[in-house]
Amino acid sequence: MSTVLATQVRKHTTARPTRAAGRYWKGKAPKGVTDVPSDSDEEEEEQQVQEDGVVPIGGQEELVTQEDENEEEEEGESSLTAWGTQSKTARALNVSLKDVSISTDGKVIVAGREESGRTLMEEEESELEEAEVKVEEEEESSEEESESEEEENPKLLFRPVFVPKRGRATIGERDAIVQEAEEFERRKELAAEERKKESHDLVAESIKRELAEKEKEDVIPDIDDTDGFDPEGEFEAWRLRELARIKKEKEDELQREQEREEIERRRALPEEQRLKEDLERANKLREEKPKGQQKFLQKYWHKGAFHQDEEILKRHDYTEATESTVDISMLPKVMQVKNFGKRSRTKYTHLLDQDTTAGNGGFGGAGPVKSGGRSTEGGGCFLCGGPHLKKDCPQNTGFPPGRGSTASGPQGTAGSRQGGRDSWHHGAQIVTVATLGLADHAHDRGLVHPVETSVCNTSIVIDKRSQGSLFLTCHESRQPTPRQSYQIMDLFMRGVAFAATEDDVKIEFAKILHKAPFPLQPVLNFDVQLFKKANQRGKMGILTLSNENSGSLFFRLYGSTGVLLKGSHILFTESNRPLNQEKVAILNSTQWRDPQQLQREKEERIRDGRPFPLKSYAFGRFLRDGTFSAEFYADGSADIACDLERHMVRFTLRNQGHRSGVNEDDDLVLLMLELGGQPPTTIVTYPPKAIDEIRENDRDVAQGPTLFIRANTFPFFGIEDHPAFSTGNRTDVRRSQGLVPDVPMPPGCFSLKCTFVEELDMAAFAHCVRTQLHVRVSRHAAIRVRDNIEANRHTGSGLEFLSDLPFEVAFEVEKAITNWTLSEMDARRLSGGLKNLCVTNGDAAAPIFRRLVSLLEDEEPAKHRQPGRRRRRRARNAPTTLDACLAHARELYLEEQQRPVGRLATALPGLAVSYSYQMVLTPTRHILEGPVTDQSNSVLRRFERHECFLRVSFQDENGSKLRRDLDASITELLNKRYRPVLLNGCVVAGRRYDMLGYSMSGLKEHSLWFVTPFRDDKGRSWDAKTIRESLGDFSRLLYQPARLGARWSQAFSATDPSITLELDEIEYIDDIKSPKNKVMTDGCSPISTELAHAIWRANQGTKKRPVRGRVPSAYQFRLGGAKGMVVQDPTLEGRVVCLRDSQVKFEAPEHRTFDIQSTSLRPKFMFLNRPLIVLLEYLGSSNERIIELQDRSINEAHSIRTSFANASKVFQQHGMGSSFHLPSLLKNMSTMLNLKIYGETEDGVYNDLIANSLHCAETHILRELKYRAHIAVPGSFTLLGVSDEWDCLREGEIFATIDDEKSGLYQGITGTVAITRSPQIHPGDVQVVTAVRKKELEHLRNVVVFSCRGDRSLSSCLGGGDLDGDDFNLILDPELIPQINATPGDYVSLPIKQTSHPCDIQDVVSFIFDYIENDLVGHIAISHLRFSDVHDPSYDDCLKLAELASQAVDFQKTGTAVKFQDLPRHRTRTKPDFLAREGADLRSDNYYDSTKLLGQLFRRVPVKDWMPQEWNDTQTPSGGDEIERALRQLNLYALGLNLASPSEELSEEMDYLLEDYCKQLLAIGTAYTISKNKDIFVSESELVSGTIMANWSDHHRRREAVGAMNLQTHELVRAVRAEMRASNTAVHGEDEDEDSIFDDDWDEETISDFYRESRQIAEMFKRAWAGWCAAESALMDNTRAYGPQSFGLIALGRMLELIKAAQRQV
Repeated sequence: MSTVLATQVRKHTTARPTRAAGRYWKGKAPKGVTDVPSDSDEEEEEQQVQEDGVVPIGGQEELVTQEDENEEEEEGESSLTAWGTQSKTARALNVSLKDVSISTDGKVIVAGREESGRTLMEEEESELEEAEVKVEEEEESSEEESESEEEENPKLLFRPVFVPKRGRATIGERDAIVQEAEEFERRKELAAEERKKESHDLVAESIKRELAEKEKEDVIPDIDDTDGFDPEGEFEAWRLRELARIKKEKEDELQREQEREEIERRRALPEEQRLKEDLERANKLREEKPKGQQKFLQKYWHKGAFHQDEEILKRHDYTEATESTVDISMLPKVMQVKNFGKRSRTKYTHLLDQDTTAGNGGFGGAGPVKSGGRSTEGGGCFLCGGPHLKKDCPQNTGFPPGRGSTASGPQGTAGSRQGGRDSWHHGAQIVTVATLGLADHAHDRGLVHPVETSVCNTSIVIDKRSQGSLFLTCHESRQPTPRQSYQIMDLFMRGVAFAATEDDVKIEFAKILHKAPFPLQPVLNFDVQLFKKANQRGKMGILTLSNENSGSLFFRLYGSTGVLLKGSHILFTESNRPLNQEKVAILNSTQWRDPQQLQREKEERIRDGRPFPLKSYAFGRFLRDGTFSAEFYADGSADIACDLERHMVRFTLRNQGHRSGVNEDDDLVLLMLELGGQPPTTIVTYPPKAIDEIRENDRDVAQGPTLFIRANTFPFFGIEDHPAFSTGNRTDVRRSQGLVPDVPMPPGCFSLKCTFVEELDMAAFAHCVRTQLHVRVSRHAAIRVRDNIEANRHTGSGLEFLSDLPFEVAFEVEKAITNWTLSEMDARRLSGGLKNLCVTNGDAAAPIFRRLVSLLEDEEPAKHRQPGRRRRRRARNAPTTLDACLAHARELYLEEQQRPVGRLATALPGLAVSYSYQMVLTPTRHILEGPVTDQSNSVLRRFERHECFLRVSFQDENGSKLRRDLDASITELLNKRYRPVLLNGCVVAGRRYDMLGYSMSGLKEHSLWFVTPFRDDKGRSWDAKTIRESLGDFSRLLYQPARLGARWSQAFSATDPSITLELDEIEYIDDIKSPKNKVMTDGCSPISTELAHAIWRANQGTKKRPVRGRVPSAYQFRLGGAKGMVVQDPTLEGRVVCLRDSQVKFEAPEHRTFDIQSTSLRPKFMFLNRPLIVLLEYLGSSNERIIELQDRSINEAHSIRTSFANASKVFQQHGMGSSFHLPSLLKNMSTMLNLKIYGETEDGVYNDLIANSLHCAETHILRELKYRAHIAVPGSFTLLGVSDEWDCLREGEIFATIDDEKSGLYQGITGTVAITRSPQIHPGDVQVVTAVRKKELEHLRNVVVFSCRGDRSLSSCLGGGDLDGDDFNLILDPELIPQINATPGDYVSLPIKQTSHPCDIQDVVSFIFDYIENDLVGHIAISHLRFSDVHDPSYDDCLKLAELASQAVDFQKTGTAVKFQDLPRHRTRTKPDFLAREGADLRSDNYYDSTKLLGQLFRRVPVKDWMPQEWNDTQTPSGGDEIERALRQLNLYALGLNLASPSEELSEEMDYLLEDYCKQLLAIGTAYTISKNKDIFVSESELVSGTIMANWSDHHRRREAVGAMNLQTHELVRAVRAEMRASNTAVHGEDEDEDSIFDDDWDEETISDFYRESRQIAEMFKRAWAGWCAAESALMDNTRAYGPQSFGLIALGRMLELIKAAQRQV
């Protein structure tokens, strides 16, 4: 008998406590003893490890080793498993413990012979590096110590156990085992020696290879030292590589651009057209890729998911069947299947040869069916179960049930079949419906749901025993149920768990609605809204689904049983609320978004936008040398964040206490602290457009991690009240005028310095701003910070000395302070020098100071704007102090004054234009502008003291109007910031200005007129009150403040003067009224032809050059207290004008000047707009025609850059470029010089200014098309409306004649036309009328005459219009004429607001602020578009909005506001995409794709955000060589003209003229920016084209700015053209007027007036040529100069006009 123990030798042996060799179990040998096989004992597990590194030795015990099967894996293990568990990866050595001992050095001795095999310890030592030998030796020593300690322990004795005979090992067997062990050891030794030799050889080979590589490195180094051997070749190789790289980048960019254009084009396509293109492309690809004959089922073979773009796969058709050595057709039919003879063989190749109607219950059998689908009976029709086949069934309609019919059709089934099998049986039978999508959701519930069909009444029964099968129980009744066609989209939910949120409900519903039988491609979109109100059973809400079928199906399945969520069953009933069509439209136009994903995105945005605490901060500005001047801050804890929800940078200041930079006493803060409350929190927000860049300061140990926000305008300041001081329980946010309430910010103090606590916070904030807000972030060297907070402490105004200076000088000084060119301290230092300057230089003091400001501003980085001559002169004489700068400016001005010529004329072109001074008042600052040219009015012309009048505009920081906001209130801001200005006046240039009045258009734009007291030439004193009293008799309006202000406004309307009438030339007549006493001539009256001609002659006499041609048929006028329209009446004799009661608003007998506001001289083009398109779509006009017109406009816009001729037509049509005579210039360049635009031909001329101007015009037109739907309608016109004074038109008839002398168009309109008036909002605002011809009206041109017959005037039917100057649109396109003639709206006006006392200026001011805060005209218009997009204009809410819009328009005159709470509310804040602002992110959740016509039009316009780029090349950007070459080819010598070099004197004159022009042009460009920042200016190409490319939040404000900008550039260009005339032929300042800009025909009278002699033409041509040469010379010196390019175009246009005049004279 022998006992066998198993031991395992492991790596990294450690000492452990001694344990027993085995555990004793009754009736069994102890663990460690070899188990002898027994009939009764089961096979034992492998022997376990007793102890790591411990080999117990005792008595006659024998050590037996066992070889592991996975040797490599076991060598990688280094840890011992727990006691009692077997280690599968350990290496074990099993040996018989016979004469086994261990020597002192750890060697194993067996039978007196040393073990020759390798232990694990020895193998490990050979594999480790030499650097680990020492460590392993220490481990061996510790191991030996552990073993020696264990040997001293007493031997473990095991209890003897009886071994049965069959389990005993005989001596022979034992000898065999010993022999086998010895053989094993011998083989192992040989293998170990072999491995050792192989390891030695590998190490030797590795050492030899390393030595060889080292020697190679010594001989041949890796450094390439061949540079410089062939510089030319290397440069050529580099050039080729660089060109290849540039070419590839260009090609890639072009490809990306084409892809973006294709994407935009496809997005704009209708769904049908896009699907058609997809099908055509798919068919084309199939045709291009021929396929061979495939094997059976080969089309289902997987062709691989990877490497499909490899070239090798394109060489052959791998879909073609491979060759086979066996002819399948020769085999028997039964063997012609896949995998024949195998259990997986295919039984059927297809079902075409199988009878699926066999009556066996298999394919279509109708008998009773067992579980699993096997029939119990035979025979039956698939459809009805009758004794016939399916094909013979009378109910067979030619398509399978569930495919060709719907649930409510005559042959429909209950729901669609989702790939299951259906079984039907007539009568009370159970029918199996294997629609797994339904069964899965209701399995194990035993639910019964009613399903209505037209065949029978059924109910779905889900049996627990059917494993998901659905049984439809059919009853005998075959009549349809009463609710057969009822559809459900809104479901009322109740019983929602209190712990459930809307997202929880959506997630649970998505598990149901995003599986069969509901739509899957795409998945069904739905919305869940939980109400705030709940009952004791849970929450309630509304489930809205995007289509009716899904809603009905969901309700049938879960209406009664509900859906389990958070332990509560959500039950459903039909909603009794009206269906929210707006929400349904949004659901159908948007895709489902997982709430969990949205929540993760929201959390990520919140995480990225988390606030970072600031160690310190300061508001200030950057100085000229790059230093930051810290000028304002307040104590408190501050933080800054990148607010991704509102897409802006947010700065927050909390716990304001002591405030630095302001007065110490603050009663509000002290009161709050005494009450135990907290001061309000200040919130400062920077929109991304307001930030120029983020500057990271290099690490400054003393200052800490600092970051600078360099802004271009002031941010938005808001005050968030603590809840204890706010109304209600919510937190109120109100707009403020600065960081500290009621304390304005210092001038230019809108940049922010932020010092962070941690460097990582600054890096995270900068990264978020750069990646999320797309703001440029740059790192700068240490930015110096200058602390000027104490110096800028606001202790009161320090500009009292300005009252001692003349107004012009004082205004310039304060303007320089507000533009932060000078500080108040600098201005006070200059006060003495300015007073002396005014005494010595008189009226020249103001222009001298402007020259000083220009000298100071030229130190800015934008100094390249000016031409080279003046800049070089200034550089040579750069003063160092302010007094020296003032003296230097005086010298320069006097030097220029000594020049006899070369200065731009300052005289105004006529009485219609005057100089005005303006102030823009924002919440944080005031901006002074002027003097600028502006449209004049009767008050300014009457007193001729323009310096005494000030135009004040209220604007927000971004240039838009102040509006009420949902996020912040402006009431307090209006009361504290703006109301005191209107009540108490404002101080500008040391003078106090009081509010005088406003015009109606000015009130809409929040612009008013102020005046300072003055004396006229007669010595009479005038102030605001006396001027208003002199306007007329307003005694009838003393109790109506709104109407009183409206009557004042008549005197401030922009008008042109004409003549002053006598009392006997004015005749008063009655209005024509209808039988229902409705006024038919509201605002219109006749005028005699003689007086009309006299008025026109007088009006044109005020201009430098009058317009020749026909006298206008009608005038829009202002005459004292009367206003409206007058139309020529040949039957009136003498000089007489008739006035009606509807025209006379108040009595003003002393003011009889006939002022003209507009005329009918020329017709206007007609354009569609968004409200009109909505009405036309509803009234049945052709949508395809509107799309066609838009496509035409898009093509015209794109053609503007293809040729000069096309550009000229488009510019003329849209009225752009008129100031610089651009349309005629482009036309002459095409016809006279035969020049082609660059890109049209290879030799085309490239002028950078013209190219950018064309691009600006294209972008402007496309932007108007996209965001305003400004679509031109050819052949349709916009005309002024007048009344039929001759009573020759019947009701429903109009008369109109188009006569455009310039284009030669003459058209008498007849037939059916559509007429409307902007703004349109009611379906009846578009009427269909008949245009007729009447002899009595033939003398009228470019007006639409309305009939005076009927019960109501047609003009009043068109949006409540009248005839006092309204424009009416005539639509002549037959496809746009509505097919429905809707009844016009008729609304009751709101009552006029009255006071109990005679109102004064305070009551008018109260009305003004009431109007600013409650003007809802724009809000109503947008809301109407939103409702119309979901419903149509006849919807109740749309009609309600139409009524409110009519009342809101009259708010200016009635003073009664429309209440905001009366407006219909939208149930969602999501808007249609066509209402997106410029630059908005259409992918956000704020917009959805509109399916109406406006949405289609919006998406069809490809608009790109583009801004003119500055010229960066060293070549001149004007293309002057090509233009000069074309001029020399005109044979100018025969015309008496030449291109000789101008004289030195003439060249110098034009150089000075160019400098003055550039300076004034830059001033105009700087004035019309959003930020009003002197470092930001409108590009030269925008000025030339008459557009502004910047995205303004208020496009009306931008349109007004464009008009004012064009007026100033027109006057500047007029002055330049006048200087280019010969001094002996014309007076300076004389030039063509605006009406003759496009006149290219020179008649004989014109030639005799201006070009009688060729010598005069030659002289003017020489001056124009000298101007061209001066511009080219300036561009040679500085290619980036601001102004020379446009100056050259003015000269070129003048030369071409003179050449044309010379040609006609010859």
